[in-house]
Amino acid sequence: MADIRRIRRVDPQPVLTGLEASACAYWHHRPNHRTALGSPAAPPVLLVASAHDPVTPIEGARRLREVLPGSRLVTLDDDYSHGVFASRGNACVDGAVAAYLVDGTVPAADVRCSGPGLPVTAAAAPSK
Repeated sequence: MADIRRIRRVDPQPVLTGLEASACAYWHHRPNHRTALGSPAAPPVLLVASAHDPVTPIEGARRLREVLPGSRLVTLDDDYSHGVFASRGNACVDGAVAAYLVDGTVPAADVRCSGPGLPVTAAAAPSK
């Protein structure tokens, strides 16, 4: 807890410190009413996922996108990372997320971003 407090003194909304979850806990903007998740009255959500994330498979993001009206999915193809925004150096992902965080805008359609490529395993490596 002391680490979070120290970071909060330096950065009140620590999005890029590795403690991203704490940004939500200390967010100063609170909704003035409650809207049910998936309601047409709810604002659109921007979902971001890596195509081969072993922690949160892309299928879950695709299903969630279908139940959130107006929402969009930004997919980083050819990548296996769990953290995608501001951690992979991908301008396509970072630009879409920054626009959402700054302006609240979602892209007109789902976005597919080119990833860095997947590692080659011994089984998949070409034979000599």
